[in-house]
Amino acid sequence: MRNKFVNITIDNLSDNFSEISDCIKKYYPIGLTKEDENYFSYSGIVALNKIIKKNSKKNYYEKEWDIGFLEKLKLKLNFQDIFGTTAGLVPNFSGVVRLKNTLESRTELHFYKSLIGNYFTIEV
Repeated sequence: MRNKFVNITIDNLSDNFSEISDCIKKYYPIGLTKEDENYFSYSGIVALNKIIKKNSKKNYYEKEWDIGFLEKLKLKLNFQDIFGTTAGLVPNFSGVVRLKNTLESRTELHFYKSLIGNYFTIEV
C-alpha cells in the first residue's frame, strides 16, 4: 500500500512551490525551536504576532469575517448552518458549513483562509 503522506524539506518545496516556500521562510524560523533565545525575536514571528493581534480585534474580525464573508455565504449560497471557527491563535480565518446533519451522519465542509498570503484550504 502506498503511503499517502510524503515528507518534504523546505528545499524540496522551494524547487516546486517557491512562493509558498518564500512565505514559510519569511514567517517561520526554520531550524529554531521555541526554546531558542532568538525564536520570539525572529522578524517573522514578530510579524505573525502583529497579524494575529490586528485580526483578533473584535471589530475587524466581525467586519471582515462574520458580517462580511460568512454572511455572503449564507445569503448568496443559501448556506444557513455555517459558523466561524477561528480561535485567534493561528494567522487565518476559518469556518464550517454543515451540509448534512442526521442521527446517522454529519457532513461538513471546513475552510481556512490564510492571513499571511493568498492561500486557502477546503476539506470535507
